[in-house]
Amino acid sequence: MAITSRALAFASRWFDEATVRGVFEPLIADWQRQWLEAPPARRALIALFGGSAFVCAVIISVPRIVITPAPAGLTNEIARRVVRVTAIATALLMIPVVIELTRWWMKDASWIRGSLYLLALPSAITIAFPFAMTGAVDAIQRRELLPHVGRAALFKLGAVAMLFMLVYGGWVVPAAGQAARAAMNPAGMGAPLLRVEDLTMFQLVFEPERATVFAQGTYSASRAFSIQSELNKRIVLMVLPVMLMWLRWSAFRLPRRRWIGPLPWMAATPIAMAACISLLFLGFQLEKEFRLTPGIGNWLPIAAFALWVTLTRYCRPLLLARA
Repeated sequence: MAITSRALAFASRWFDEATVRGVFEPLIADWQRQWLEAPPARRALIALFGGSAFVCAVIISVPRIVITPAPAGLTNEIARRVVRVTAIATALLMIPVVIELTRWWMKDASWIRGSLYLLALPSAITIAFPFAMTGAVDAIQRRELLPHVGRAALFKLGAVAMLFMLVYGGWVVPAAGQAARAAMNPAGMGAPLLRVEDLTMFQLVFEPERATVFAQGTYSASRAFSIQSELNKRIVLMVLPVMLMWLRWSAFRLPRRRWIGPLPWMAATPIAMAACISLLFLGFQLEKEFRLTPGIGNWLPIAAFALWVTLTRYCRPLLLARA
């Protein structure tokens, strides 16, 4: 069975030899035996049951991926690259913010505060952090690691990146937004009005009535649309680091020649950032023009990157074969 061969190859890439021999080889051998002994009419059902059992075994064995130790120095190297790229990208993203705030400061605007410069940093970090994953993946790829060790490091990096985006984008950034609005509020005024962007993840899901400022439409319609759009945006930001990791990892797994191969990570990172920002803008315009489901335009970069990985996986071998 081709499916069992692929299942065993998948397990060998993600798990250590002891786990493959003790868990997956007996499972797949039993799966093959049942499929061969079953009448043709029942083989599809056997294949479905066997596949379900294999998926359950993978899920149960995930802790073995987590406890796979990383090579000495790899964690520190990944952390240095992530911090370095995030810092550089954040500094670049802060340039227009600093220029705009300074312009209003020079005009003696009543709402301008020095703390606004600092409170703008979390939003810039949230945008910059996912694109540091390209260099982090390269730190794993440049080492001669066993397949399951490299993938274990990749898995843990993806889990940490998603958790960081959930906590930072779901609580730190909204808290900074609320603090910025409070700082801009004139003395003696009541609590500032909040947008959906200023709500923490908990407030957005369970206390959406705290938001009283909406982008467009009537009060009732804007509340539902704004919340749905903001939830989509935050979920996309959580998924984006993993998608960029997959995009970079897949580039190294493809066949290559001297003139066809992955770009250096220092070139791939700004290209990915420019492509993502352009696709986000295009998605917003398409959503607005065709009145699509609120927030659906945020998913255009994810869909485009997934399509790119799929196309390169099947088209590059054909290109190399003709060369």
